[in-house]
Amino acid sequence: MKRRPTAPVPALLLALLLAPGLAVARAQEEAPAGEAPAEMAAETASPDSIRTFEQAIPTGDAASVHAILRIGDLEVVGTAGTEAKAVVTVRCDSGEQDRCADAARKIGLSWVRDNTVLRLRVTGTSRISSRHISVSTHLEVPQMLPLEIDVGVGDVFMKQVAADVEVDVGAGDVNLSFSRGDVRAVNLDVNAGAAELYVDGGKVEGSGLVHKALNWKSGAGRAVVEVDVGSGDARIRLD
Repeated sequence: MKRRPTAPVPALLLALLLAPGLAVARAQEEAPAGEAPAEMAAETASPDSIRTFEQAIPTGDAASVHAILRIGDLEVVGTAGTEAKAVVTVRCDSGEQDRCADAARKIGLSWVRDNTVLRLRVTGTSRISSRHISVSTHLEVPQMLPLEIDVGVGDVFMKQVAADVEVDVGAGDVNLSFSRGDVRAVNLDVNAGAAELYVDGGKVEGSGLVHKALNWKSGAGRAVVEVDVGSGDARIRLD
């Protein structure tokens, strides 16, 4: 997991102002060479969305999944199946339908199996403005496949995953739920925000004045959960 150095308070204030831009730079926007856009299996629109498209993705012999989003919220759900499935929804926030429709047409999904890693990427969000458009992705993955998630700006939600998880968010909140019996350790690193673990009917909070770190190693499971957040809150629940 990529660790951010602890910053003194004056430098941290500057980091907070720059966090969205730095996060965007970290999560590459367009699909690299060799990574082809996915052909969308179905596409619809509803009164509260401009565009919704979905794609079933065979995992094949992939040993892990890596999801990359520059901007947008991500919800991950573990399943008992053997395929991954992505549903991307584009919404217009301000009623500027023409502007939203033009931006929505440029948003897509690409995926590639890179050796043993299934790499998924939401593309085409580099020029969107949060003032008029938002993108959310629902991702279903086999629950026993390890996950790596990189989000520049956006919130991450997760449930029903039973494998190792590594989440890196530049600016946004992270809320993950696991079965307590599946998890061995939880490591949280938050540069500016809260780090909280809810387990055994109580709450464990990260240490630190501004930068928060939490390391919990009391689980009997096999999965290790690692979360790194620049600006935002990280909350893990073990039920």
